[in-house]
Amino acid sequence: MALIGGLLTAGCVAPPEPPLSSGTSPVLSEELVAYDNLEFATGRRAVFENTCEELPPELFAELGLTTEPYTLDAMSPGCAAEEEWGRVVIEQTAPRGRESQRRYFGDTWNGEGSYSDHFRRWILDDRYYALTYQGGSVGDTCTTAIHTGYLGPLTVSASIPTDERELLYVQDQDFDIETLIADYCSRSEQMAEVLVAAIDPEGGSRLAAG
Repeated sequence: MALIGGLLTAGCVAPPEPPLSSGTSPVLSEELVAYDNLEFATGRRAVFENTCEELPPELFAELGLTTEPYTLDAMSPGCAAEEEWGRVVIEQTAPRGRESQRRYFGDTWNGEGSYSDHFRRWILDDRYYALTYQGGSVGDTCTTAIHTGYLGPLTVSASIPTDERELLYVQDQDFDIETLIADYCSRSEQMAEVLVAAIDPEGGSRLAAG
């Protein structure tokens, strides 16, 4: 069993990945989360332009948000909301900087730049490659990244309140990982499912550009 797992992650076994489809997005097998060597399409346009105004007004209530969302600036783009439990940011990421230093969805899928305490690959709505991971200066953020066929992932990040994060930073402590998984990772995953259903209902990771 250990040998089989090693072959999968080393890229020695071809993944049972469905071909790109120009019609309905193919269903993805749960087995695919074990593979590092997947072919992540990059030909589709971004499904989100990083402004709150473009999102359906009813979506924010469906996401469980109770406060007024606001669009972030170009230096740190996305749509954010401050809630009693913390902060949520929805962002369509894109590779930036020098070509040799740009990060694509495949890099995120293989764990580059993520916290090691929590990293989970999964299939969202049978059609999207997704992963959820811990981040933040004190392990205070949980991000769900979704591959929509664009260069970079669509991300939903849930974070603890700023004052709590700053206190932990001064105390040189990390936020409790079990609490993060239970309260923030689960929240980011649920929000990601609602978001994708609203803004990319016919999409998927193996949908061809068109």
